[in-house]
Parts: sequence; structure tokens; C-alpha cells
Amino acid sequence: MIKAVNCLPDINDNSVEFLKIKFNLNSYSDIAYFWVQDETNTIISMLDGNAVIKNFDCDTNELSEFLNIINPKSVFSDAKTLKALGYSFNKASVMKYIGKDFERTLTGEYLASDDIYKIFLKAGFKMPKFEDFATDYCHRLNHGFAQSIGIKDTCAAVLFKDNENILINGIASLEKGYGSMMLTLIANEHKDKNIFAVCEESVKEFYIKNGFEEVYKVGYKVE
Repeated sequence: MIKAVNCLPDINDNSVEFLKIKFNLNSYSDIAYFWVQDETNTIISMLDGNAVIKNFDCDTNELSEFLNIINPKSVFSDAKTLKALGYSFNKASVMKYIGKDFERTLTGEYLASDDIYKIFLKAGFKMPKFEDFATDYCHRLNHGFAQSIGIKDTCAAVLFKDNENILINGIASLEKGYGSMMLTLIANEHKDKNIFAVCEESVKEFYIKNGFEEVYKVGYKVE
């Protein structure tokens, strides 16, 4: 049975899906939706029509029927779950920082939301409307669950975080070498935390050469 909840099960799990759900709860407990299937088999969140699924041992048929009812705009989960649900989806890789010694240094500076947005647009990222991006980023930032680093007109990274984990939500560089230096800065600043990123296959080697390894495959199903 899938039921609505207002808190998450006490589970020690560092998957990106579970982190995304926790970050939604931390920042948007008042407007996001959360469900669990049979206590801990599956955990689901939905914010602004975008669903995230953490599958431990789900009843696929029930989950599929439930998703048809809530009708999300997009679904993010591990690749095996999306395949079991019969979805066509865009594959991505979960990358985890495992450590590497670098001599590169970069001193970041404060970037306003419009500075970050402009860099991501120039780098070719598909972005939501600026008002939606700025509202979400500033809300998470003001509640202590987001951070940005970068240099104006050159590079930017947006991080989602809690006390133990960092999820690189986006990283962009308009000049060669600055992307790698930002990853080094993130790693140096958050040595005591787990650092994750989700990336497309085409940029997986960028993360590997900067001290990350691939952990597993995930995907995005979009209408």
C-alpha cells in the first residue's frame, strides 16, 4: 500500500534518489508531497510536478498505477526501476568523489542568482524560466541547503547539501580548466562529506579525471 507521509523512514541510504527526496523535505516540507510504499519498500516525492523515486523493493504494478494517478511531469529514479516501469528515459550516471590529489587552486566568489543563470545559459544548459530558477535556488540557499561557487562570467556550480552529503546540482564553465578547478574547490571545502554528481555519458570522463567514479545508472523520464 502506498500512503502519504510527512516524514521519511529512518534509513541510512546515500543514493542520489534518497538525497533528492531528503533535500525536498528539508526545503519544501510545506508544499512537496511524500509517499511510502509498505513502510520502506519505496519512497516517493513530488515537487512542482517532478517525481523522485527511491526503490528498495517496490511492488512495480502498484507503483505504476500510482504514478498514472499522480501523473508527474518527470520521473527520476535508478535505471532498473524506470525500465521495470516500462518507461523510455534519458540515462545518466551517478558519480561519487573518491579522492585525488591536485595542486590546482581556485578562489570562488559570491554569485547572485542572475550571474549563475547567465553562465548556465551560455554554457548551453536547458534552464527553466529565470524566476523559477531564482525562487528555488534562493529558497534553498536561505534555508541553508544550497550553495554556489564560481567566478562571474566564467564558471559556476550549484550544490544541494545537508550535514553529510553534497549533490552537485549543476556545474558550468565558459573557459577551459575552470570546471576541473571548481570540482577541486568543492572537494577541498567539503572533505568530510560524501560528494555526488549526476551526469550524462558524454561528460562522465570529466568527472573521472577529477577524482570521481561511477556508482550506478539513473534516468529521467520526461513527458
